[in-house]
Amino acid sequence: MSANAKNNAITTIKSTPRIVCFRVDGLGQAARLEGPDKNLAAITDNGTGDYTITFATELQELPYIFAPMSETADICFMHHATAPTRTVVRILSKSVGTSPTATDCDFQVMMLVHTAESIYYNEVD
Repeated sequence: MSANAKNNAITTIKSTPRIVCFRVDGLGQAARLEGPDKNLAAITDNGTGDYTITFATELQELPYIFAPMSETADICFMHHATAPTRTVVRILSKSVGTSPTATDCDFQVMMLVHTAESIYYNEVD
């Protein structure tokens, strides 16, 4: 590319939607993310049944979180501990019963996220 063409290049950021899936192993010594998208984020085990998923790169929009599903014999339900942001999702897991209590469990989380993608256009002289 010539210097003149480089100066005439246009860069735009495209918001690309995608579904990411994580399996949260919450029954081990420390919670961990598993699955093909595990490198997009890290998990922090904040205590019994309390998990924070932090994205490696800030998302373009707030994530939409689809019904997390419990994988353990003890039925758990998950809900947001706080409103999700473009970098952090915090999830609580609780046992099902008349008086739900925080409990560790394995579960899957699916999220619709929007990631940034740079697109370069070159002007033709």
